[in-house]
Amino acid sequence: MNWRITAIILFLFLSFPVIINAEDTWSVTPDKTWTIDFNKNMDTDRQPFLEAAREHVYVKDSEGYEHPVNISVPDLDRLKVAPQESYTVGESYTLVVQKTLRDSNGRELVSRASRTFDVHPYGEHLGSFTSDKPLPSYAKNTTIDALHSLPYWEWVEKDRTYLKQEISKQQLFGEMEQLQEELEEVSSNYLEVNGFHFYTSAIHSKLDALKRAMKARYNLLYFNQYNYPATSVTYNEEQATLEADDRNEGSFEVDRKIYNALLDYPYDTSYTDNITVVSTPFTFEGINGFAKSSDSTIYLSALQEDPVKTFYHELGHMFDYFFEPPRQRYEEIRNYSSFDDTYENSYTESFAEDFKVVRYPYEGVLANLNDIGTPKEETRVELESFFKEQEQKEDPEVPSLLINGTPIYSDIQVAQSETVTFSGENLYGSIQVETPAGEQDSVELGDTFTFSEEGVYTFSTPIGKVLFLFDKDGVWSPNEEGPLQRVTMGQLTGEVYEWASALEFEPGIFKYNRDYSILMINAGYYQPFQITDKTITSDEIRLELAKGQEDYYIFALPESMQDKSVIIENNFLNIPG
Repeated sequence: MNWRITAIILFLFLSFPVIINAEDTWSVTPDKTWTIDFNKNMDTDRQPFLEAAREHVYVKDSEGYEHPVNISVPDLDRLKVAPQESYTVGESYTLVVQKTLRDSNGRELVSRASRTFDVHPYGEHLGSFTSDKPLPSYAKNTTIDALHSLPYWEWVEKDRTYLKQEISKQQLFGEMEQLQEELEEVSSNYLEVNGFHFYTSAIHSKLDALKRAMKARYNLLYFNQYNYPATSVTYNEEQATLEADDRNEGSFEVDRKIYNALLDYPYDTSYTDNITVVSTPFTFEGINGFAKSSDSTIYLSALQEDPVKTFYHELGHMFDYFFEPPRQRYEEIRNYSSFDDTYENSYTESFAEDFKVVRYPYEGVLANLNDIGTPKEETRVELESFFKEQEQKEDPEVPSLLINGTPIYSDIQVAQSETVTFSGENLYGSIQVETPAGEQDSVELGDTFTFSEEGVYTFSTPIGKVLFLFDKDGVWSPNEEGPLQRVTMGQLTGEVYEWASALEFEPGIFKYNRDYSILMINAGYYQPFQITDKTITSDEIRLELAKGQEDYYIFALPESMQDKSVIIENNFLNIPG
């Protein structure tokens, strides 16, 4: 196989070869740090990669003289280039990556890459906002190739109908492997822009559709239930609405506005590296965006008029989360402390609005729309100084988790081998594991876990639950116990998991029919028992109890059994019916 190595300045296109147009000119501050990404690891060790980069990567001024720079290697597929001395305001420079830069196997880059940039003063507005730089074509691609090969909004409707027919479990399992392959590929199709990871509405919506399709097949495999999730996007448990259709062909002007705003981002802030920015055609009533600190993600509605203002507001929330700036000092600067729990007068929303007002880099003075009001000029100067003080602190410890060296792209995955390795940064403690039999195990970060039995493994990671479906030979053969299929707590997902967890120690018989049909028989923590016999007739489910080691049983009910009565024989635990 002939590998093609591509260097990309500012953007991470992975396997997409891109030629950088050296005539495009960018405007940056005097201390601008550039990020250069490659579509594969350039070496197995950072030191030889760094030595090679110092020979083949440089910055030259308009007269061709090299400007002294410091080059660092944060990752084996990434370089950072920072000036040793500030660039001269008004001068033009070009960052160059020579084609002769080779990887450890001696392979050269596909082509020379370069970026020309002008230098503007600190604190100078960038002028009027424009969205003149187009998105790469692949970032606007709305087609999901797996199974149906349709634009994502049509693909979902086709898949909903498709799954209502009779499909063998072997076929469903095979389809999950196909979906996972495309899901992994699409998840890497973000644009890296000034350190931000940007998912356009097209890419994000394909990810959403593929995740839902995976979960729908999981529900059929393990619960014998048709349950197609409405969306993988939630905000305060509110249902999102998909706006994309053939009228807009899944393409929104907001995508390009966000893209250009990220390209223009004028601040040299390392804490913004790896913040994910998502343009989403899923809308929520009353908001244009929201920030999720748990995974450092900013969601921006693709239907709003001015996503750039919303972006800087939500970035203010991320800043507040990362640095935890002293509230008392902020209140002193603003001469205001009468915050309450309402949106219009909350501390967090007021802080984010002030961050937007101060850090918005374009012409015009923005308003703080909260009760605290818009800060005057002298207060804005003081706030900017306050923000910079926080940024002088050590970079925040942002948690990140990798599975087999790859960021998590889905909370349901089909195991590709008999082992899995979890690693990451700024994470502590071990990962708890529940086996298909319901037994408890654990694995330390950086260590490898080996699957031993077929079925669903539940990994409780520091950033959420991940389910792995393991099958040794690719032939679907779960150990089903007749029409009543027993499942573990860890195999449950979403709302039904929360419901079952809340009732884990409450004795009783429960049916849950909103998302799944689940029969949960629970005697509380201190009354272990076992089910010795199950008899199913046309009218009832009859269960016999005996003393044993179990605290509760959870069964998935097929639709044909949802209306049956549940009768318990030898109810020595006095479980109510």
